Parts: sequence; C-alpha cells; structure tokens
Amino acid sequence: MAVEVAPSLRVIRHESEHDRWELVFGNPDPRLRAYVVHYCAYDEETSTFTRRIEAPALRAPLIFNFGPPIAVCAPRAEVSDWRLLDDGLVAGLYDTYALVESSGSQSGVEVYLTPVGARLVLGMPMRHLKGQVITLDECFGALAGLVREQLLEAASWDERFSIVDSFLLPRVAAAEPPPPSLTWALSRLHATNGVVDIGSLTDELRCSRRYLIGLFNDHVGLPPKLYARILRFRHALELAGGYDGMGWAEIAHRSGYYDQAHMVRDFQQFTGHSPTDYQRLTLPDSGGVVGD
Repeated sequence: MAVEVAPSLRVIRHESEHDRWELVFGNPDPRLRAYVVHYCAYDEETSTFTRRIEAPALRAPLIFNFGPPIAVCAPRAEVSDWRLLDDGLVAGLYDTYALVESSGSQSGVEVYLTPVGARLVLGMPMRHLKGQVITLDECFGALAGLVREQLLEAASWDERFSIVDSFLLPRVAAAEPPPPSLTWALSRLHATNGVVDIGSLTDELRCSRRYLIGLFNDHVGLPPKLYARILRFRHALELAGGYDGMGWAEIAHRSGYYDQAHMVRDFQQFTGHSPTDYQRLTLPDSGGVVGD
C-alpha cells in the first residue's frame, strides 16, 4: 500500500501475519537528479523468507546498513562466493542475478545511483565493479563510518536524505562529467527501451564500435549491447507488472524481443527462472522477489 506522508516523501507499507516492511522514498537534491534515481529508506521483519533475487537493474546501489549483516552472492558471476557485509555496500552492474540474504530483520538507507552517477561518486572506472560488491570502507574509507553515524543519529527521514545529499554533492562536483557522446548514447538507448541497433549508435556518433564499448565499460560497467538487453528485460518486467492481463507473447513483442523464447532466455540469465516462475515469486507492495 502506497501512502503519501509529505510532498517530498512517498511511503509504501506492507503488513501480513508473518512479514512486514516499510519503504520511504525521497528525491535527491536537484543538482544530483542526473546521477541519483532516488533514495529509499527501509525497515522490515520477515519470517516466511530471508532471501531475495536481485535481477540486473541499470543502477548501482549504495547502502548504509543499520541492521544485522547482509550476505550477497551472484551464483552465475565469475566470483560466486557469499560475501558478508556489516555496515553497508556498493555494487556495480551485473550481467546476471544476485542473491541477497538477511536474518529476516533489515533496516537502512539505499541510494539508487545511475551508472554514470556511480562513476562520479566512486571515482573509479565502473568496469572494475562489474559483478562486484565492495564495502563502504573500501570505497570511502573512514568517511563512510562518519556518514553512517550521522544517519543513525538523525531524527527524520528527510534529515537522513539531506545528509546523503551533503555526502554526494561534493564528490559529484569534484568529478569530471561524462563525455557528451556517452550521455547521448544512453539517452537513445533509454528512449527506445534498448531496441536500437548498436551499429546505429556508432554511425550517428561517427565512432568505432570499439570506442563505444570502451566508453560504456569505463563509465557504465557494461558494454552497450548488454546494457540494451537489460533495458529490454526491465521493460518486459514493467509490462508484466501491469494490470491489463497482457500475455507473455505480447509482452515479448512489445519489449522488442524476436519471440517469446528469446525473452525466456533472458529471464533465465537475469533471474534464474522462467517469466512465470519469477512473477510467482514476486512479493506485493514493492517487496522484491523471493529467492529460493
């Protein structure tokens, strides 16, 4: 259930016999809008599940954890070991799904960075974070602990989001902005939900395929063709979450897949499940997807 509590915040609450969660969404400072999708504060207690599937999304999560440690593993990635993270984490973009496990109790603040935003905030080529999860200390040193303490002591979610603004703004201001050619290529891909030929991008930019791939690997963390595939997959998920009874064949067509089998292959890579099974595991009220 979505609840408006203030002009600047949106709250989603869920409560059932064994599980409850609350999500508080806020917008970043306007100077960060190009680099931060939104902020999400969360608090939950669950007993029917402790593991979620995180399908690839074109954002880099930065999490300040207030609760017990979080464990993360990407079964099909090059590094597939479970990693236990205490105070929080930063993750790059994945080309497969990850599993996130908790004790059933979680709380914290998540910053949804765009890939370009992550490049500016982290100050490193995003190819180094592809399929990786690292600690806040590894990224920001002692500053991460200071910011986490401020967040824990803050009296409201608005105040916490302002603290995150203050943490991100100087890092973005000090970083070199992305090249216009990358910004343009990303805009074209998003405008078509990934249904654009990469050759068309290189022709319009008058650059080589090798140059464009290098640009995306440095500033995004994935090559443009894979980025476009994830965009198309996310569009299919969005259509599947609608309430107009659209079948999977029509979803595949509208999302730009050759056929339904083509879409199923992407679901298997990006979720480990068929479209029907993935939809069956999806929780209500923006609760995510249960991992099995």
